[in-house]
Amino acid sequence: MMLIVILLVPTIQCYIPEFEFTRDACLQSVNSARAAFAEKFQVPNMNSLVYNEEFEKTLGDHLGSMVKCSGDKEEYPEYMERCLEAQDDCPEPSIISLKGLEMYLSAAQDEAVYAELVSAEDATMLACVKRHCDAGDIVHYVTDKAKKYHTPIIGPPGSKCPSDRVADSNGLCVLVK
Repeated sequence: MMLIVILLVPTIQCYIPEFEFTRDACLQSVNSARAAFAEKFQVPNMNSLVYNEEFEKTLGDHLGSMVKCSGDKEEYPEYMERCLEAQDDCPEPSIISLKGLEMYLSAAQDEAVYAELVSAEDATMLACVKRHCDAGDIVHYVTDKAKKYHTPIIGPPGSKCPSDRVADSNGLCVLVK
């Protein structure tokens, strides 16, 4: 049941007109889903993500390469919005590895893709890009590349944080400042 709630969060946000999409709101939503995932599946080393605006640029470049865009690439996010608006259809939900990043395209439309996003415990940074498609608004996510195949560690959330991190009140591992 908890996994269903975790997976519904991005879908609800995409389709509720009153939900104001901001970078911070997206970050908090994903971190909340990660904390719930860590609690449900006893992941002791789930990192809290921090927002990285540069990832938006990489995503814009990737999506822009799929269509012909106009304008000055140095004018982000305006350029990225023009590129995204140039597409008639949204990409199918998928995960793309590119330049050391993981791009979760149309993630809220596919439970498996969104589950990969929230379960990548060693990811540390995130960016979100909302765009309008024929079917409605969708969100793409970008994180730094997480290790996909390793032996899972099991234990209470926050109990085995990496050495440069400490557990927060939600059981996520936050960077020591």
